Amino acid sequence: MSAVTWTDEWQVFLVAAQLVVLVVAAVVAWRQVREARELRLEQNRPFGVVDFDLDESKGYLIFFEVTNMGTSLARDVRIEIDPPLESAIDVEVDST
Repeated sequence: MSAVTWTDEWQVFLVAAQLVVLVVAAVVAWRQVREARELRLEQNRPFGVVDFDLDESKGYLIFFEVTNMGTSLARDVRIEIDPPLESAIDVEVDST
């Protein structure tokens, strides 16, 4: 049986240190992949904007606009106005 030399001890220490570095690198890489996936999902989601547009060229008409500013298609869009819109003149506002 041969005796353990100082080079054998240092070799074990260096291999253990290398293992620690590889584990830390794997954890950092996993976090980066997770963050990149979340960023990709955030960038591809729809972003709806509801606004009123005043058109002075047609006699001060006010248009209710719904616009998708996101990069993907907005599906099942529902808009609820609380309290409901009311007319300032004697014309009934269509609820559909």
